[in-house]
Amino acid sequence: MLQWNVAPALTTAEVDDLMLFARRPDASGYIASDVWAASTVYPLYATRTPTVSNGYAYYVTTPGTSGATQPTWPTVSGSTVTDGTVVWSLAGTYAWTPTWNLRAAAAEGWRWKAAKVAAQYDVAAGGGTSFTRSQQYKHCIEMARTFGSGVGAIQMVSGYTGRSGS
Repeated sequence: MLQWNVAPALTTAEVDDLMLFARRPDASGYIASDVWAASTVYPLYATRTPTVSNGYAYYVTTPGTSGATQPTWPTVSGSTVTDGTVVWSLAGTYAWTPTWNLRAAAAEGWRWKAAKVAAQYDVAAGGGTSFTRSQQYKHCIEMARTFGSGVGAIQMVSGYTGRSGS
């Protein structure tokens, strides 16, 4: 689908961003919640899940900045936990089955690759010799079109953990 580490290469952070872009609701209608992050400002009612899922989601009842380490998340209804200056309340069960549209991620990845080579140009030397770097851009755009034609397809993926382990 997308050879992310072949020139023009994408970084691992860009691949993680593509996977975030490709998240879709599962068969039950759940969508991936953002996971908790250290030293992050959280507004009132922001919802997060632990970096390692425990089957629950939490929402901010007192806004502030999260601590340097993840709190011990409660699993009893009505429970709260203080995390830095943030207070989290148990929102309820949350069981997103990892679901991504990989065709959408591949199409977007090819567009990102095209952007990396867009400034390349063709060179014509004397004697009828030419060098066509722009072919790489054209190839990336064609691959984006190819994968973009099937973005309605949802694919289940297991084992992807990304940078944060979620």
